[in-house]
Amino acid sequence: MAKKQIQCPNCGATLQSTQLVEVECPYCGSKFRNPLNTKNDKASVIKTIIPFKVTEKEVKQAVFQKFISKEDVPQDIFDNLKIISVEQYYLPMYHFSGRFEADWSCTIIYTHTDKQGNTHEELKPANGTASGNFSKLSLAYSGNEIPGRLINYARVLSYTAQLYSKSTKFAPSHLVGKHGTNINVIEPNKNSNACWESKALQDEIDNEAKSAANHQTSGWRTQDYRVSTHWQSDYQDLMLVPVWFGRYTYNDEEYFFAIDGQGGNLDYTYPKDTTNELRGWKIVGRFFLMVGLLLWIAGVTNIHGMKVIIGIIGVGFLTWRFFIEYGKSSDDLSSIKRIGKAKFCGERIPNSSSNYVQYKRNNQVLMWVFILVFGTWCFGTYLMG
Repeated sequence: MAKKQIQCPNCGATLQSTQLVEVECPYCGSKFRNPLNTKNDKASVIKTIIPFKVTEKEVKQAVFQKFISKEDVPQDIFDNLKIISVEQYYLPMYHFSGRFEADWSCTIIYTHTDKQGNTHEELKPANGTASGNFSKLSLAYSGNEIPGRLINYARVLSYTAQLYSKSTKFAPSHLVGKHGTNINVIEPNKNSNACWESKALQDEIDNEAKSAANHQTSGWRTQDYRVSTHWQSDYQDLMLVPVWFGRYTYNDEEYFFAIDGQGGNLDYTYPKDTTNELRGWKIVGRFFLMVGLLLWIAGVTNIHGMKVIIGIIGVGFLTWRFFIEYGKSSDDLSSIKRIGKAKFCGERIPNSSSNYVQYKRNNQVLMWVFILVFGTWCFGTYLMG
């Protein structure tokens, strides 16, 4: 869908659309009334904006760090990862703030022990009210101008203290990126009532109220627990909220990541390691394979008492090396992924990760050399009779 544009009456420059009542041309500095703004509702005019703080590089770093720390992300994630797009959006969102209350009631179960050591339970009714403040952002847009996954991410966001502290008066200069590129600015097409009555926002506030009530009764044994919630909005405002949205593929499957422009709220999807469930069985199988080889080597040896010696030394040595090699498997996977990330981003490979991976490989080689040397020696002893 084509975006509506504004033309400066003074210099003729084409400007991006906005809901601001008065528009200032960033090229000649002239100010004029916005011809696209035909609304009389002051609450529908965007006056506040939260500028972008984090860069595209910082966004990727935040996502990649999550890939490294998760064990169920494939270790070859960076070998087969392709970035499709990373875009900046200013999304129109209504800010609602107010107060909630949650009335709860339950029966508390007390356990008493008398002097004879007998225990019995006592039931007592209890009730209370949990209250607090909420501050939420509700997306004032519904349509196909932005990806559906971005809509799901931004449907309701918490208006954190970090976002609040960075909010400022709207200015056209905020709509231009660092390299002079225009940021995608989405026009609102939902009014404040529709946003306030949205199920997503109501559920978000309801869950926050119930959580406050549950906190008051935590640690108690209860039964017949009931809670009813109610809330009201004391303030609302329409603002532009910055969001980074990216898409990438792994083995031709598409995934996404999104983070607010201040770097606070991160959401992403990622491929799952299908071999992760089999890794434990592979480790156990490899261990018993090596132990079996040692026992077989001991079986072909004729020297008196040598079977027992080889069996004890071999199994003990392999067990020791086994736990060294496969201990801290998460560190092992993280080191491999750190190396992959450095290559993907064109960065210097961390020495600690490189040394750790090499150390693990040396352990593998050492175990197989041990088997080969003992096998050769035992076969030679056996053939020489």
